Amino acid sequence: MDLNVLDRRVSYTHVSSAFPALVTGVSSPDWLLYLAAARGGFDAFVTRDLRQFDQREEMVALWLSGLTLITWTKMMDDPVTEWGQLLAYGPQLRKALMAAGYQPTVFRLPVPRLAATESATARERIGRMSSDEHVSVPELRDQAVKGMRRFFKISASPAQRALVAALDDVASRTRTRR
Repeated sequence: MDLNVLDRRVSYTHVSSAFPALVTGVSSPDWLLYLAAARGGFDAFVTRDLRQFDQREEMVALWLSGLTLITWTKMMDDPVTEWGQLLAYGPQLRKALMAAGYQPTVFRLPVPRLAATESATARERIGRMSSDEHVSVPELRDQAVKGMRRFFKISASPAQRALVAALDDVASRTRTRR
């Protein structure tokens, strides 16, 4: 997937593509990569190395070069989640940079965690809804299915109407579920 199409104002380049001589077969200090990135016209650097947040040379190189650093509060070792976070936080990072007058900034993104209180089974939610609405679960179910059928009769497109059989299938199978 070309991530640049998500926001044309932002482009992503892997350090090994931008500076192969500094990372292939050689160990370069991170501050040197920052200086190369700034000289190469980059505005920010994303790293999984959480230690850089507290390293003197790296922070001075960022400050002098005008480069922004983005990292995480904890190591995730999950590239999909990391990319997702960069995309999700992108608008907020941009706003924070604007508010800081585009000064070199260090961002530490939180690690996403799903708390047990942030999920429930559909059956649990239906139970809560039926309690809130003072109706039984079967009554709530029947009312919802009736509303779905009304949609099929009144405003569904031909492609949507073709799915009425899917509703019939699941409604008949789940009639016994309480």
